[in-house]
Amino acid sequence: MRQLAEFVKESRKEINLSQKEFAERAGIALTVVRKIEQGKTIKK
Repeated sequence: MRQLAEFVKESRKEINLSQKEFAERAGIALTVVRKIEQGKTIKK
């Protein structure tokens, strides 16, 4: 999970998007982006 968290965060920053902008473009909730970047598990 750590590798995914780092990949998402670094990729988002490379294209200069905030977490909110990234979430909107990806069509997912802001909380999901935050949890991914923190390496937390997302429960259904």
